Amino acid sequence: MTAASKARFRALGQAAIGRISDTSEDVAIYHRRRRIAFYDTEVDGRITSLPEFTQAELSLSGEQIFCDHFGESESRRVTLQFVYELLNRIDQPVFEESSFEDYCSSFWAEVENPDWTYFAVANLQNFDADFSSADLGDGISIRGRKFEELRTLLGWDEFELEAMQRDWMESGGASSYIMLVEERIPKTPETVLLANAPKLLTKAHRILLAMQLLKPGDIRIGRMWDARPAAFNVSGGLSSSLGAHGWNPGKQYLLKESEIDSIRELYLLLERLRTRLEDRLPGIALALRTFSSVYDRSFRQGTDRVIDEITALEALLPTNAELAFKLAYRVAGLLATDDAMRVSYFNKMKAYYRTRSKIVHGSRLNARDRELIRDDEPLRSIVRRLLVGFLHLAESTQIKLGGKFYEEQLDGDLLHGRKRNNLRRAMKLV
Repeated sequence: MTAASKARFRALGQAAIGRISDTSEDVAIYHRRRRIAFYDTEVDGRITSLPEFTQAELSLSGEQIFCDHFGESESRRVTLQFVYELLNRIDQPVFEESSFEDYCSSFWAEVENPDWTYFAVANLQNFDADFSSADLGDGISIRGRKFEELRTLLGWDEFELEAMQRDWMESGGASSYIMLVEERIPKTPETVLLANAPKLLTKAHRILLAMQLLKPGDIRIGRMWDARPAAFNVSGGLSSSLGAHGWNPGKQYLLKESEIDSIRELYLLLERLRTRLEDRLPGIALALRTFSSVYDRSFRQGTDRVIDEITALEALLPTNAELAFKLAYRVAGLLATDDAMRVSYFNKMKAYYRTRSKIVHGSRLNARDRELIRDDEPLRSIVRRLLVGFLHLAESTQIKLGGKFYEEQLDGDLLHGRKRNNLRRAMKLV
């Protein structure tokens, strides 16, 4: 900031504080939680009507770095926010030069910083680990919940911290860990008021899916909050949250430090295939979505979980005839390592499919059906293994997935020992 600009902002700060002192107003009414630029036109007018305001605004619009990062049209709003942020730092209407210098340095450091840093954070549910924190790559980490650390890192105050604590307490699957996702975006006039980075939620869902694909356990995230901390709050407090509180107890997911590399590999595999799956392999994309939806079901929705899991298998192993038989045959052929295991998988899948048919047709469930519904992990494990296998197969250069593979090749290969083994190796099932 040029000396002339700083002088005009100093004069504006002195004038704003002087006006509050002269009118005996309570400076607290200007504090950040209650005053945001252009939020209350009556209060805003008390600042913008000052002669010093126009001079400071014109000075700011003449700073090239500000125009490059924020845009000339933002000069009025940011000048007003400058005053509100300055007033937020004082309890009495007294101008202090040292405080102004520190504040002005923070303001200009934020103007010069070329990037915005965005965060998204959520409580992990039904989760535990043998480490205190871990870097999962791509700006994603898992760490123990420390409210003071979140306060410092995200620029939060008690409002956000209390909301996150309520989510933690009301989840039914509370853990001591959070997921934190970070992304940097260049500052331009188009991103000044960008409340959240578009990739944050995508990255959070992708890493969560990678963890769900790795091993059993009802790992979920609660409500997700985003933040754009800054040395100077030019946005007036942009923040939002997504999701809802929910009572979702489930089986514990224990992540070991030795498994972190496997999660990173699954995350990168999902990232590499994201466009190809939707465009060319919609069956795998559908299977991933329905598998993920299993974890969104409440603990009372066992029947829905079974339906989701069978739907995922049907999407992975599509056929136009003899659905129950072919699904059981293909699952057994792909996952089993010997004849006895193939028979076991075949019978297990036939039982699950019968139960699923009873559910969707509203038929009466017997004791065996209810037992399968109460503990769906054996079925979920089958879906998990095959999903990971087909993701690897989608990257394989040896086998081309498509209609011909399912209609003419797959069933024959499963009858042929060498070809079956080659297929299982391509899917990394052995």
